[in-house]
Amino acid sequence: MEHLHVKGGDIYITGTGIAIGRGNAGSTVGRIDHISELGGGSGTAIAVIAGRMDISVSEIDATAAYALNGATAVLRLFCNELSGTRTAIGGSTAKVWVPPTEMTNGQLIIGSTGVDPVVATLTDGANITTTTGAGSITVAVSGTTDHSLQVGNATGSLTSLGVATDGQIPIGSTGADPVLATLTAGAGIGIANAAGSITISATAAGFTWSVIVANQTAADDQGYLTNAGGVVDVALPAASSVGDSFQVAAMSAGGWTISQGAGQQIQIGNSTTTAGAGGSLASSSIGDWVTLVCTVANTNWICKVEQGNITVS
Repeated sequence: MEHLHVKGGDIYITGTGIAIGRGNAGSTVGRIDHISELGGGSGTAIAVIAGRMDISVSEIDATAAYALNGATAVLRLFCNELSGTRTAIGGSTAKVWVPPTEMTNGQLIIGSTGVDPVVATLTDGANITTTTGAGSITVAVSGTTDHSLQVGNATGSLTSLGVATDGQIPIGSTGADPVLATLTAGAGIGIANAAGSITISATAAGFTWSVIVANQTAADDQGYLTNAGGVVDVALPAASSVGDSFQVAAMSAGGWTISQGAGQQIQIGNSTTTAGAGGSLASSSIGDWVTLVCTVANTNWICKVEQGNITVS
């Protein structure tokens, strides 16, 4: 029989053995549509050893749902409910679609290489939470802290660095997570932290020049322009740090002297002043100008002659 047409009813094929079989590769397609029930009992519902067969059926219930064996055997099956083993060997091809009869909230149809798709829900990963509803899936990041910076790791999860306070920034730490910290101010630098801002400024006033007409003690980062009718004395400070410096220049003929305290001494070129309160430097004319730098805290200084002839005592 080449064709069977049924109008106005359903086809039921039941029994034992093979319900539908195809062994002829001569024609291209064997097609059977709209079968309500296909049962092979304890046998095989569909067997194909050659050629292609397209079958649309509501239900298959058999010990073996289908068995394919042959390089040219192809089965394309659409079935609402499928029960029984499925075998495709010898180079045969089975393309089977069984739609899910019922899916719960959040379930998806997910492909599975070489076998039928499956109905399943998404699996939460590290720091990921899924919430399912009727016809919806909500994916959200979890395990984080409000306002905290996040750092990734090799396992794919996130680590919270913590909530940064005013002025804190993430600073790298070789081989470890960054750390939240504020900038550290160096010499002559000020740092002001505020919400969302860092202000960096210079705190040192810089070198300042003053015109003096009376004796005084030198201070760090100061320049003195002596401008009196007589000699103006600038004394070394009793307390000083290495690197402290000051300058003295003569604006008038009265000139200047630089006096020392107990235990203090000044080196100028290859010469040194007398140690202690008896030692000093003195200008010899207008325009004499020197720079002094502390080399040993509180006691020792070196002198650079910027201009003029200096008297060493």
